[in-house]
Amino acid sequence: MLNADDPLVPVPVRVEDYVHQALMDQPGADVIELISRFHTEFAVRMTGFDSVGNPIPPPDSHVLDHLARAWDLTDVEGAGDRPAAGTVVCPIEELECELCGARARYESPLVIRGQRVRVELCLECMRERGDPVLGGSGSVYFMYFDEVSAAVRAVCDGICTRKGRASIWGGPTTAQADTGGGSSPTTPVGGRASDPPPLGAVTVAVRLRRLWLDEFGPAFDEHDHDLAEVWRDCAVRRLGPDLVVTGQISFGDGDPFADQFSQRLAARLTERTRGSVRALRYEHSERPLKTPQRSRTSNLDVFHPADLTVPIEKTANGISARLAGASNPAKVALSGLHLAAVSRHRIWFAAASAEVKATVGKTPGAAGELALAVKAVQRKDPLYDIFVDSEAASLPSATALVRKGH
Repeated sequence: MLNADDPLVPVPVRVEDYVHQALMDQPGADVIELISRFHTEFAVRMTGFDSVGNPIPPPDSHVLDHLARAWDLTDVEGAGDRPAAGTVVCPIEELECELCGARARYESPLVIRGQRVRVELCLECMRERGDPVLGGSGSVYFMYFDEVSAAVRAVCDGICTRKGRASIWGGPTTAQADTGGGSSPTTPVGGRASDPPPLGAVTVAVRLRRLWLDEFGPAFDEHDHDLAEVWRDCAVRRLGPDLVVTGQISFGDGDPFADQFSQRLAARLTERTRGSVRALRYEHSERPLKTPQRSRTSNLDVFHPADLTVPIEKTANGISARLAGASNPAKVALSGLHLAAVSRHRIWFAAASAEVKATVGKTPGAAGELALAVKAVQRKDPLYDIFVDSEAASLPSATALVRKGH
């Protein structure tokens, strides 16, 4: 039974009780290790295929758990105390198999040249090479937005209504294909055939990240805005048409984004996201912002203060150096990609077109070389995404992966 009051997958014991009992049995045990053990022990795992090889989609309860966490439909602190279902992700945009270019249906760990990396796979490639277990450290099923059941949609809409928020399924927009980087469930109402196509969700997220770091933050300092000198300490995320900034400074009944300067920033926000995000909103948090755990980050993340520790130029140089030893066909395929953004745990690569992105998946060795290059700088299972943005390569911050002479 789906529950709007508690949309997360239940666990048999609270983490506090689990740690308390463990400390009774093992006095002096490390609390952080116990919490990690709790999440591992109660992690959800399920088979992804039946006995004849037919895929088994995760149940509605797992889908609701993912959406509640990804779209802030539940208490953030409470969600951190319970293991995520971890069997399913609901992409907003179309994803491609990194081995053959077909529509991706899974993310699964593979061993490539002796290295364990996570790769987006279609159904056939998943059957041949993927880990059939969903959840835990295994695979993840991709359930696209248009595949989510009516029951899950109704619960999510009920939570949004209660919170006074627009529906996560598009709000004032309607479904339409996104030729600028996969499929998107939204396109502006009243859009004309001559209008530019809407941006994919990942493209919007990366543009928001670059806006915050390259334009908005420096502008706050230059104009002595309320957030001057403290914008780096704020977390930024997208909620529907709003860019929500969360910080520890309380402005009382005031609104740091109510002035004309902020209205100009909102206009720039609308322009850069083609109307997908139109307003700035500030939220005060009395609690210190938690550094996001790697397993709970996503390709739609915008900004967290911990991201400032990431040297983007060093990351680009490390990846380029690793790709210098790739085969010539792989280099040619990867030469169309640019490093567009880096967070504490993730990397985003921009392709100028869907064809450029598809070439990476279709060229033997290209996807594997990229995964290994990312692992060389992340030191863990690579977390990265290739998105389509025709303008990304022209941005000052964009860095080509394959350098001349390499």
